[in-house]
Amino acid sequence: MKKNLWLAVSVFLSLFMSFSAWSFTCKTAAGVTVPAGGGDANVYVTLTPSVGASSNLVVDLSQSITCNDEYPPTYIDYVSLQSGSAFGGLLSSFSGTVDYNGTSYAFPTTSETAKVTYNSKSFKSWPVKLNLTPISTAGGWLFPAAL
Repeated sequence: MKKNLWLAVSVFLSLFMSFSAWSFTCKTAAGVTVPAGGGDANVYVTLTPSVGASSNLVVDLSQSITCNDEYPPTYIDYVSLQSGSAFGGLLSSFSGTVDYNGTSYAFPTTSETAKVTYNSKSFKSWPVKLNLTPISTAGGWLFPAAL
């Protein structure tokens, strides 16, 4: 049985991204726009819990956030997660990793990630997946599946 949970993920784009020019815009699947220059928006995603040895939840933000360059070719926007990016709010009780544009990083980040380039007026996905593991003092055992 699969159980879906809804969680409001507050994405603070101005804190998570570094950029040399502020000419890109992002929008959520709900149609909320984060304008050039930064801002924040609530992003609602479906969380499907799964039990595993390395992470329990995967949040694929690429399905919920898209961005574009408002002034190509005048500006080319380079977007990355800054060092110190971390889970906040309801997610503060989780640790984990972030897959940013196909590369996995410890989360909270300890260095700036590689950059994603936005150089078109066409919206494209923001390539971010959060792999969440609850922070708990509870111990446990991992048993392999029976053969």
